[in-house]
Amino acid sequence: MALKLGDMLVQANLIKKEQLDRALAEQKSTGARLGACLIKLGFITEDAITDFLGKQLGVPTVNLGSKEIDAQLLKLIPADTARKFQIVPVQRTGRTLFVAMSNPADVFTIEDIQFLTGFEVKPMVCAETSIEKTIDRLYGTQASADALKAIDAEAQADNLEVVDKNEDEVATQAEIDSTPVVKLVQSILMDAIKKGASDIHIEPYEKVLRVRYRMDGMLQEVMSPPRRVAAAVASRIKVISKLNLTERRLPQDGRCSVKLADRTVDLRVSTMPIKYGEKIVIRVLEQSALGGALTSLGIEGKALDDFVAATNRPQGMILVTGPTGSGKTRSTSSPRSATPSRRRSRPSCARTPTSCWWARSATARPARSP
Repeated sequence: MALKLGDMLVQANLIKKEQLDRALAEQKSTGARLGACLIKLGFITEDAITDFLGKQLGVPTVNLGSKEIDAQLLKLIPADTARKFQIVPVQRTGRTLFVAMSNPADVFTIEDIQFLTGFEVKPMVCAETSIEKTIDRLYGTQASADALKAIDAEAQADNLEVVDKNEDEVATQAEIDSTPVVKLVQSILMDAIKKGASDIHIEPYEKVLRVRYRMDGMLQEVMSPPRRVAAAVASRIKVISKLNLTERRLPQDGRCSVKLADRTVDLRVSTMPIKYGEKIVIRVLEQSALGGALTSLGIEGKALDDFVAATNRPQGMILVTGPTGSGKTRSTSSPRSATPSRRRSRPSCARTPTSCWWARSATARPARSP
């Protein structure tokens, strides 16, 4: 039905016949959808296609970015099917299933979904990029899905479980690069960095391992692999953050740095024992986002003068508090990155879960009494 979409756009004078021919040639060579080819070539915008299809076919539009999707709906349409047809289940009313899709004129896809689910399918039109992002958010990225498939295919989850063995033996097993669990951990970290997440929460429940990212201050669930991989995932994260693999009854803190293309990212890892295993929280700090002028953070005027004066004192303490993502680390990184002088030491930073204690140790000469 891709050709029908192109013909409709030509008839509506939204694109020209020559542009359609070029897009069809692009589609043949790349295998991409026609709408994506038209957008890539600059012949039409994604919003224009979405609005046109909604009006032309009398189909409601949907904004998936602000839509809460019931987790039970995801069981009706597996991740492979959602990616293959580029669809997202939106809601269910009785025996009717409302599905978001970029081309609601594709009756073959609608028939396939009806056969798969046993429900009457009502299409809702949505931008293709929004559907792709929502699929990654609800089902996890393609890399994560491939890793989970490999885990199931190899049926080696029990072998990857962390047990009471000596540390060297467990670490050697966890460091095998070809292990699907290693690929799963890598995909979680890479996906979080690409999406700009400030924290990664990995928490085992009774039946699933819940993975969430903190983005814009809110925790968003990105995937729920089976709980049987929880111990192996925790083991791999402990390896890269230099934690004790055999200690599972006490909290631990560690850190490491990773590179993604030309970006260097610091990961601060904390583990805590809970009912079904170990909960892991990873703080993501991109080095390129640190430092810079204080004025770029909105600190100016008297507040800037007072802050600079305080940092130049030979001793003392500055208390910086605020919620996650409020800018505590960036506010203190600029003065701490300055080159220390002979009479002024570099400030040090100590953190608690709710605040940042930013202190300067005493230098050679104590402060004068007022």
